[in-house]
Amino acid sequence: MRREHKDLLVNSVRAAVFLLGVIVGLPGVFQTASATSIRPQYEASMRSLIQEGEQARVESNFDKAIELCWRAVELGLGRVQLREIRMAEECIHKARVGRRNLARSFFAEGHAQRRQEQLLQARAAFAEALRIDPDYSAAKSVFLEVQQQLLEQAKEAFERAVVLEKSRNLEPAIAHLKQVQELVGDPNDPLYKKAENRLRDLAGD
Repeated sequence: MRREHKDLLVNSVRAAVFLLGVIVGLPGVFQTASATSIRPQYEASMRSLIQEGEQARVESNFDKAIELCWRAVELGLGRVQLREIRMAEECIHKARVGRRNLARSFFAEGHAQRRQEQLLQARAAFAEALRIDPDYSAAKSVFLEVQQQLLEQAKEAFERAVVLEKSRNLEPAIAHLKQVQELVGDPNDPLYKKAENRLRDLAGD
């Protein structure tokens, strides 16, 4: 379930509970857990999930933290308005902020590497930013730009390898083909596969 859908669900359930209180004349529906009846095992389970989520957040495992604390929210929704729900929501918020800040640190590192023309390192940093936060549109845009620059370099390296192979300078040709693979980075890319096939042929010579 996408994050925005989860937030919408939380707000929708809250609104439904409030309206129920108005309709049936229960003004205490939105008060603390002490004013309502709840089985202790729900509170214990929620607290356990929140504690696990907070620990995951401290360890920078933000996706796990969000998942665990969201499970705590789901456990309490539709029953009563609990202090633990607010704690779980705060855990989710902190995890999202932590994830965004970590992604931004890799984004900044990628820019620094790119300014120094260290494109392989820049691509790796932008890719890590996207792994942490797949919705990071700025990181995705710059990642694609850097990837295109590396692909252009890979094409030039492949052309040099072909020329060297034809002149039977096999060792430099092999080095350039390996460079193509490193620059492309994706084993499923057609150019990567072409370099792989030529390396296989040269190994058979």
